Amino acid sequence: PSFFRVNPSEFPQYMGLVHLLLHFQWNWVGLLAPEDDNGEHFISSLMPLLKEKEICLAFSEKLKSDIFATTESKLLHVFKMWSKAEVIILFGDSSSSANVQVAVYGHEVMRKKPFQKVWILTSHWKLNVVGSKNILQLIKPFHGALHFRHHMGDVSDFNHFLLSLNPWNPQGDLFLSPWWERVFGCIIHKPGLSPKTGKKPCTGKENLENVPTYIFEKRMTSESYNIYNAIYAVAHALHAMYGSVTQSIMKRFGKKIANVQSWQVISMTFYPVYGSLKRKLSIHLFCPTPPPKALNQF
Repeated sequence: PSFFRVNPSEFPQYMGLVHLLLHFQWNWVGLLAPEDDNGEHFISSLMPLLKEKEICLAFSEKLKSDIFATTESKLLHVFKMWSKAEVIILFGDSSSSANVQVAVYGHEVMRKKPFQKVWILTSHWKLNVVGSKNILQLIKPFHGALHFRHHMGDVSDFNHFLLSLNPWNPQGDLFLSPWWERVFGCIIHKPGLSPKTGKKPCTGKENLENVPTYIFEKRMTSESYNIYNAIYAVAHALHAMYGSVTQSIMKRFGKKIANVQSWQVISMTFYPVYGSLKRKLSIHLFCPTPPPKALNQF
């Protein structure tokens, strides 16, 4: 009884996808998903909705993890099938996105022409860009893609916190230094160790505000926002439980706060608080190269 879902249900997103296709009268649709249980669930859930609205399915494909080993002839066959669709809907994680990005980039290099499709990314999809030497080339085919993302509210001072990160004073954050090195392509010299050759040293003057948004998003992600809301919902529940109003009610029923179980706390106070944290779904236009001035708006 004490289990509550943090992430929103995926079904409203599937309905949103169908409404988007109907609005623009896109009738030939392809589905790409990883070859796992999540990918199977996505395809099996969306296909009946497409059929109900008489939207034609050009193909549905489950991506294997060994796409990097795909031969040139097999890659051409894959893209011949992908070319049948007006719109390609992508469902997957960063690993799946890396496979598709490399495949599209390889196809464009071989055919010497762009693979132009309408791409729609689900909320799970994340473009894999950090650590790649050909970032712009890999994400260029996805310029203008539509990306479904769960609602994210602005968290007070979160942007200021991000921009104040200091790899020379990580304050226990073990991931900050290696992440900083990957983003800026430099090496942080550790005291007492010989500096590594081949890469420039980090100067400490690197500015996260100048990092493009397609590499570093200067706001809380939807996953983090869900966790943030869940933690605060529990905090509000505990606060309400130990508040004067709740204590007087508990005394009226002859119960002591100390005897209340955790699942009783949640059932008593969690629903009213959590219900006020509305879940919304929005569509974003993915543009990897915004004007430099646009970065200052964050």
